[in-house]
Amino acid sequence: MSTFSKATANIVRQIDPDGSLIHVSRINDSHKLVLMRLVIKQKPTFFWQKPKYRPSDYTLGDLLRGQPLRPAFLPETDLLSYQGKSGNIFGGQLGATAHGIGSVALVGQGSSKIQTPVGKLKKQEVDIKKLVCDTNNRKVVMHHVLVKQLKRCGHILALLTERIITTSTCTISEQCSRKGLVGLMVKTTPACIKTHLQMDRDVSMEIPPGTVIAYRLVELAIEKNGFFELCLYGSHGDIESDSMMLDDGLVPELENLSPLAELSQSTRSTLFQSFCEVMKDRDALSDLENTLQEWLTGDAPVETEQNACVYLSNSASAILDLLRPDPDSHMESDGPGTPGSPLTAVHLLVSAMEALPDEALSLLSECSPDVLKAFNDLLNVLDLKDQKKSYSPVLLESLPRPLQGDEAFHWVQQLLITSNVNLRGEAGQLWAEAGSEPGVLPLVLCFTVQGLSALCDQRN
Repeated sequence: MSTFSKATANIVRQIDPDGSLIHVSRINDSHKLVLMRLVIKQKPTFFWQKPKYRPSDYTLGDLLRGQPLRPAFLPETDLLSYQGKSGNIFGGQLGATAHGIGSVALVGQGSSKIQTPVGKLKKQEVDIKKLVCDTNNRKVVMHHVLVKQLKRCGHILALLTERIITTSTCTISEQCSRKGLVGLMVKTTPACIKTHLQMDRDVSMEIPPGTVIAYRLVELAIEKNGFFELCLYGSHGDIESDSMMLDDGLVPELENLSPLAELSQSTRSTLFQSFCEVMKDRDALSDLENTLQEWLTGDAPVETEQNACVYLSNSASAILDLLRPDPDSHMESDGPGTPGSPLTAVHLLVSAMEALPDEALSLLSECSPDVLKAFNDLLNVLDLKDQKKSYSPVLLESLPRPLQGDEAFHWVQQLLITSNVNLRGEAGQLWAEAGSEPGVLPLVLCFTVQGLSALCDQRN
């Protein structure tokens, strides 16, 4: 999650903890979030994903038959003045002994802090009562290109009826610090090896006045004949069609990533390097996932999406260029649930990456191929994908060789912690134990590591 997204999420949790405000995750979307704009609510492809919201280029009036719609707006009101500061401190330690070999000990601690002094906030909203009256018995143009596309892929149309904006220039900042100490005592020598590790991040950004930080939507329930209603009291919107759409996302298997191993060695290598760069940029990763989703659902045909890459980062564009099929290619857009397609496998990998926290993506982006493949072997032994509280023990002396070094072992510990999984050592064995609410993080970590491991395999 970007610094801006974390800041707006914190604000929404404070000012509307039980409400329906949606925080703005990308500052580039702010100018598109205007009242009466139609927003696309994208249904998840995979079960671990949350719905995504994408502003369209249309207003409700653009989709209605008959006379132009002239909406009314309520007077702009002062909401509150917000000066937020949040943070947390965390730490942990691990000690384990392997009989006849030695012992290893790790101690780690860190802190994070985000400041959001956005000042006075204003609320702008549509006059809902008048809108309901003005749209009574109005019909949607069902052959409109936006309606046709959303009807095909099962997404939902929603109307932006309220937004929260800043009134002055402000600066939001985030500081993160992680420190670790790894100690190794080997019985065959009198030496005790200690390694100190530290990772810091300090980000600040200036937000101009008029920036949208949160908004509220009203979903539309559109019938096949074009009549529609505004879902005002908790009901959910849809676009009626003859086909059945599933509300829940797909439940993929690790085997769905196997087409990655069938790519040429040069393609795999380029994809791996590009993914290492994309994982350092949360916005680029999100853009990449959205574009792949559009390709697979047919929202944006792959053959005509050359211009889309202009707006993506260089690394994301490089990935799409490698995946763009030609008439003689075996990379066909068969849909997100179709096994055997490299394009589908890459989309699964990117979706799993996007579900990981920033700390996990940062650690993975700096990992060597040997350590990554060894960690994948360890995950297969621990069997984290089963989402249970405790996992099978692993002998310390049987750890894959690339993980036996001090820094690599600390890297493993830190990466598991980001997915709410802790290592516990006793009598020469290591256990992985899930935290209080691990959720889907251990599972999506397994998918991410498995996919990246397939890409960094040097075999043809």
